[in-house]
Amino acid sequence: MAMAVPGFIMAYNSGPASTKQLAKISAQLDAAAKGTYILNRDLDTISRLVARLDDELDHIRAMVVFWMNRADDQLQAQAGEEVVRQLKKNDSNFIDQLDELEEHLYLCFMTINRARNLVVKEMLDLHPR
Repeated sequence: MAMAVPGFIMAYNSGPASTKQLAKISAQLDAAAKGTYILNRDLDTISRLVARLDDELDHIRAMVVFWMNRADDQLQAQAGEEVVRQLKKNDSNFIDQLDELEEHLYLCFMTINRARNLVVKEMLDLHPR
């Protein structure tokens, strides 16, 4: 509702607002609300993907520490081999998660750019030269 105030003040200050002006302002507010909702969802998705990657990194760190602490001098080579085996096993999953994050970041930036372009277009349409 806070976003609606400047539009209605502008309509109020320029005299009685026509139904057409109010409909245009209402459509702009609806578009802004939809864009905000979509952007919020995109950012939530990115946040969850980053959290998943962070969890995966924590798991990898814990595994490395576990195997390195468990190994005594005689088992050091076997522990190193086990760490390498586990890292190779988790590598494809980690890369897939990075690719998914990259894709969502790209889509989010596209959404932001599209919204920014629409705002600029609306600003130029509101104030013709």
